Amino acid sequence: MIPLSLVSAPSDDRIDADAVRQALRAKVRQAVQSMNGVKQVRAVSVKVPVAIDPLAWGAVQTQAPFVYWRSRTTDSTYAVVGAARQWQGEAGSGETVPASVVERLAPWLDRLPPAVRLWGGARFDPTSEREAAWADFGAWTFMLPRFTLHRSGSTTRLHATLVAPHDTAAHEALLRQIDALRFPNIPDAHTDAHRIRRTDRPTRAEWMRQVRAAVQSIRSTDLRKVVLARAVDLHFDHALMPWALLHRLQQETPQCTAFGWQPKRSGPAFIGATPERLFRMHGDTLRTEAIAGTRPRGATPADDAMLRHELLTSDKDRREHAFVQDAIADALAPLATDVNMPDAPSELALQRKRHLRSEITATLHESTSPLNVLNALHPTPAVGGTPTRTARAFIREHESFDRGWYAGPVGWMTQDAAEMLVAIRSALVDRDTLTLYSGAGIVEGSDPASEWDEIENKLADFKAALER
Repeated sequence: MIPLSLVSAPSDDRIDADAVRQALRAKVRQAVQSMNGVKQVRAVSVKVPVAIDPLAWGAVQTQAPFVYWRSRTTDSTYAVVGAARQWQGEAGSGETVPASVVERLAPWLDRLPPAVRLWGGARFDPTSEREAAWADFGAWTFMLPRFTLHRSGSTTRLHATLVAPHDTAAHEALLRQIDALRFPNIPDAHTDAHRIRRTDRPTRAEWMRQVRAAVQSIRSTDLRKVVLARAVDLHFDHALMPWALLHRLQQETPQCTAFGWQPKRSGPAFIGATPERLFRMHGDTLRTEAIAGTRPRGATPADDAMLRHELLTSDKDRREHAFVQDAIADALAPLATDVNMPDAPSELALQRKRHLRSEITATLHESTSPLNVLNALHPTPAVGGTPTRTARAFIREHESFDRGWYAGPVGWMTQDAAEMLVAIRSALVDRDTLTLYSGAGIVEGSDPASEWDEIENKLADFKAALER
């Protein structure tokens, strides 16, 4: 039995919900009058007098999509509900975000006010065959939020985004959306979900064959590394609460960025807590990281020290890490005046596992868009392989499931900043089925059984959240 409940949020008797809604309505009316129907994006906000858990708040709203983000590096949490404007589409010629979409979004980024973020995400492989559960996500999606609850430290603000001239002409509909915002008490009642079976895709025997085939291809073709993934379907006797599970997951993973994306309130939700950032931009400064090579944490200090030493001195893991680091440097070269990286990787120690990590910095050419960087970097060899084209072709041929947005880019952009993460350590919640995703880098010398065990270790955070 797996009880899942969401943390309680303040109730209307602690928050004067009507006062918050009325204050936001007044700000919207004032903005509508001042915009005069001129094409622009405007943000208004009000302070919420009581600190609210954005995840708990977002979970009870009725508007969609719902996007959640808790930063690993700053004391900021965002819950986004509804879309003031949304762009969604299918694959172009193989880029993560088609060139035509980059051109279409560029003027929107240029005129965003400071408080507004453009949120977005994309599939790992935009051209691969799609399973029905991923249909609502699109090959790529970007959206301007209608409402954002942002908590930073002890301060909570509720933002509304207006896009003129549409929202100024139809502002009564926007006011009704404000009236529909909820600030209810969320009960501690449990949802007792019983797991009834587990399905592995691929099976262990199929996995052994896949890894052996990958090693053979590495020996006989230009393939140097390929990341093979597994999907583990956990079936329950009734529907799960995705946001209750994410609440528990982020408690298990304080060093990771927690995220969630649900296109429709009644549909599947993609959730996760990733240690890996694809990139962060501010002005012309870019930071990214190479993360590859894995060991578990030890049960005792002595075991932990031994596993740390084993990772830092492993030839196989150092080679796997170098593939990622070199590929990132090559991808950034056309976009940057300089690319800097350390001589040797350091250790990224997480709650249950550790990785080799190298931080990479670069100074970007003037007018380089976050979307240009996204297309250049995704997918890194940490989630795909190298060379990219050969690795993707191998994955399409051998993997028996749709990765969807797993290992794809998810994040936000503003006029002068951006942060995109790599959506690993993630899962899709679809009614009574929880599909966990994880992968392992295959290089010369990889052992199929060890790689299977590595993935089981990577799934441990979700298992702990389920048992919490």
